[in-house]
Amino acid sequence: MKIQWEKFKHRTLTKVFLGYAVVAWVLIQVIEAVLPTFETPLWVAQTITFLLILGFPIAILVGWASEKLPISSTSSAEETTPQLAHETSRRTLVWIGVGSCVVVGLFGFYMMPFIFDQNAFQSSEGALTPPGIASNAGRLSSVKYEIDVGDTGTRGWGSRSDIAISSDGRYLVFTEFDRPDLNLWIKDLNSFDDSRLLATADMNSETGYPVFSEDGQWIYFHDDGALVRVRREGGTPQVVIQGSVAPSGVAVRGQTVVFNDVTDSQLKKFDINTGIAAPLFGDSNNSLNYTWPQFLPDSNRLIATRGSRTQYGDASIDLIDLDNGDIRVVAPVGYKGRFLASGHIVFVRGEALWAQPVDLDNFQNSGDAVPIVFDLEVYEQFGNAGYTFSNYGRLVYVSGDLVGGNFIDTPPVLVDRLGNEREIEIDSQYFLWPQLDPTNNFLALNGRATAESGFDIWLYDFNSQTLGRRSFDSQGSRAIWSMDGSRLIYRCGTGGICSTAANGTDTAISLADGLALPTPYAQVDDSKLLIGMGTPPEIFLMDFSNEAETLLQNLNLSPSASGDARLSNDSNWIAYASDETGREEIYVRPYPDVNSGKWQVSRQGGRFPVWNGSTNEMFWWSVDTGEIMAATYQVEEGPLNIIRFSNPTGLFESRYRFSVNFYPYDYNSSSNEFVFIGSDSSNSGSDILNQQTKLKVIEDWFGEIRALAPVTVTLNQ
Repeated sequence: MKIQWEKFKHRTLTKVFLGYAVVAWVLIQVIEAVLPTFETPLWVAQTITFLLILGFPIAILVGWASEKLPISSTSSAEETTPQLAHETSRRTLVWIGVGSCVVVGLFGFYMMPFIFDQNAFQSSEGALTPPGIASNAGRLSSVKYEIDVGDTGTRGWGSRSDIAISSDGRYLVFTEFDRPDLNLWIKDLNSFDDSRLLATADMNSETGYPVFSEDGQWIYFHDDGALVRVRREGGTPQVVIQGSVAPSGVAVRGQTVVFNDVTDSQLKKFDINTGIAAPLFGDSNNSLNYTWPQFLPDSNRLIATRGSRTQYGDASIDLIDLDNGDIRVVAPVGYKGRFLASGHIVFVRGEALWAQPVDLDNFQNSGDAVPIVFDLEVYEQFGNAGYTFSNYGRLVYVSGDLVGGNFIDTPPVLVDRLGNEREIEIDSQYFLWPQLDPTNNFLALNGRATAESGFDIWLYDFNSQTLGRRSFDSQGSRAIWSMDGSRLIYRCGTGGICSTAANGTDTAISLADGLALPTPYAQVDDSKLLIGMGTPPEIFLMDFSNEAETLLQNLNLSPSASGDARLSNDSNWIAYASDETGREEIYVRPYPDVNSGKWQVSRQGGRFPVWNGSTNEMFWWSVDTGEIMAATYQVEEGPLNIIRFSNPTGLFESRYRFSVNFYPYDYNSSSNEFVFIGSDSSNSGSDILNQQTKLKVIEDWFGEIRALAPVTVTLNQ
């Protein structure tokens, strides 16, 4: 036995077997370690591994054949004639080698689709095509991989990124949520180059949502009520539509943009050359409120979602003929519908992406709708889902569950002037925008019980430690208190201002409607409010009394964007934030004669000024340092009132939930404490890894859809 083992160890076949196995194992380890670093598609690793597997029997054959080759005899000096190691002839070895290679090659050719995609076993040639199913249905042989775009942050409701892909599938645009900024990046999918920064805007729920022009040269995106575009190569963004554009998608064809106007909830067509917007429908169709429009190729038709923010639960996907105004339902339940060149309408329903096959000649449904992607990031309240695709079948989507890790419930906290905090005993929800009443006994909050529900106004009673709901339609946000603390005034929907009793004894009353994303700041008297609206945002005095000649009066506090307005305790001064110097700073003017003086308070950027209710002091949130700042002031009364502020002092660094939309904190002058929403950040290793955004990619997606949602055809009898 020992002799046989020694012979086996020294055989050429054994050496080839062991050598090939070791080299192949090392190569596979290198592939697994190196290729993901360069974001190499999965098929590259699969191909190399497949070739290594095919090479193994060939290497064994070569090793066996080498033992059959002629060898020289060494028994005699005169005897130099080569002899065969075995009796097998050279011709036989050649035929054996050729035949073995052919067999291995044919086996590999047959097994290749099954190795690359196990689902291909479900569509073997022996399967019969059922009657009524098109014989050219696709195969489940798509290549799938991931693109790691790093830590993109999250929106308040947990969305990781807004994405868009060019029609040729080469360029991918994605957003990064880096509070208080939203950054727009572009990545060339055909290159190993790093992503490039295209534009930066203020982060809020009305900013982002990019879309490519049909020629792929422009990227359009929303910027706080305006529609902006930037060239693919970069440059200064251009404002296309000044304001009132609902952040629910636009359709772009040449110099025409179709969008939803938040002032009247109509779908309008905007001509970039003339700057004129006109409704698509007459007055009879004003109530349809369409969003997420898309032009159909080579046609004067579009598809759109009949529904708007907070109202997508019973939305539908409709086909709209722009020539004759005909409207037909394509999908009775669903939102954010998109047309595919594969002959399908895809849309979101529930937690999945569905595909509805259609007849391209008459656009009638030609089969049953089926779910095709199940791990899609979906936010029904805004009708949004993170998916995009090219004209040639490359799908990119954001996977994951908004609730699972991003939607973080944190309670309000009270923080003293030294930064020491204590939690408020309150039921857990996702809270925003805490505002104290004049007595400091009640706290108004925006709350959302789940990621799928919208925002409502909630009221916390510090004395009884109870939480009560004050709005019930999932459309209330940005609540402020009336001067006497008896009512809550807030934005209702996207264009209204409403009021409700703080003690819950009445229903909401509409104060104004048809505005462009208004934000209430402060009550001036029984019939007047300070509000912010417009693009860029400005501060207005709203008079909703019957005697008022005009509803809105622009205070013209800044030559550029302004907001965060607050009146002093005696209502003689107005504080606000403005970016007129290129950076947002805090300013103060006399009120109501705002043109009789102006003073800058902050030095290193500032948002959200708050007056101390008991002393001559002001607080604000430093944009640059993240600190809560304070400054005292003195008023010199006379013919011209003058206010003088001390140098700013940093109190503590804020690590709490921030929002660019509305006040993320308030101050309790009775207890000398600030109220914030607890931090939603984490620095643990596992959480840092989870924060990396990986976009999933499917190549040849159209072929996969044809297999999952085949087109039903009528057979001739």
